[in-house]
Parts: sequence; C-alpha cells; structure tokens
Amino acid sequence: SMAYAGQLVFTTTHIASAYQIYEALRDVYKVDEKTTASFLLLSFNQALIPRLCEHCKKKKIIEKVEDIYSLETIKVLPFSSFEKELLVKILKDKLYEKGELVIYERNKKGCEHCNYTGVSGLLPVYEYFINSQEIKDAVLKEKMSPDELKKFAFENELGTLKIVRFLELFLKGLVDKEEIFRI
Repeated sequence: SMAYAGQLVFTTTHIASAYQIYEALRDVYKVDEKTTASFLLLSFNQALIPRLCEHCKKKKIIEKVEDIYSLETIKVLPFSSFEKELLVKILKDKLYEKGELVIYERNKKGCEHCNYTGVSGLLPVYEYFINSQEIKDAVLKEKMSPDELKKFAFENELGTLKIVRFLELFLKGLVDKEEIFRI
C-alpha cells in the first residue's frame, strides 16, 4: 500500500534471479503482473563467492574453451540456453582476441595469508534490470518467462546478468572457475 501512495519502498525476496521477480510476486504474494509493473522500479539479485587468495592462487594457461569447461559441464550448468551460449561466446572471443588465456585456480592447500583455505574474502556476483516501459510492455503483452525476460533485458541493454559479472571476475583472476555453480 505504501508503493501505491507514492512512497519508495525497498524490500527483499529470496529468489535465484532478479528476473524471477514477476513470477515470485505472483506465485507467493498473489500480486499480478500489471500491479507489479506499476510499482517495480528495479530488481537486483546477488550471490557472494570466495575471492582467490592473491598470494597462493595457481596460474594456468588455457588455449581452448574446453580446457575451462567441458561441453558436458556446460550442459549441466544451472543457466538458460541463452546464458550458456553467451558464456561460450565470451570465452571464445577472449581466446580469439588473445590466442590464449591466463586463468587462476584455487590452491586447495592455501597459505598463511589465507589461513590455508586458498580464498580470502568474498566478491559479489550480481544482476539487475531496470523495469523500464519496454520491459513492462513486454511482460504484460507477451507473458514472458524469467528466462525470456532475462534475454530481452540483456539484449536491449536494460539489465545485467550474473554470468557476465562472474566471467569478468574469473577472467581477471579473482575467482575460481568452479564458483560458477554457486551463482
């Protein structure tokens, strides 16, 4: 009711993706898409993943995407087909651009700097979308699923994806490739 009165309201929901907000509000709170569209400004979601220890992380040279993630691994990743294709495209583009990639992996033995864990601190992997008029129209007219909304927002530069943020951190050597399963 505060949102209807013009008040800016912040709230939290426990959903796996920012793009599930319409579905979550409909299913859990019985708020229809039209009502959600009228008051939602932004949907944001994050996961915190371990940061590799700068002192003991292991360097590895990669020459093809399959050296990072096998095709079998990519198939079982908990992402939409759009996100999986984007993952492969970004990695292939980086490989094509540089010829090889330098990545870093967690040192499972660790060192005294990380208390022998191989990690030191946490980094946010996030996604969001701005509930623009284009998104409102698409959701209301086309009854988009969360995956369709995710693709629409990303392709129209109205939102971000956790997979893209993860790859930024991974390609900078800040997180281990295995953390992709936690986002």
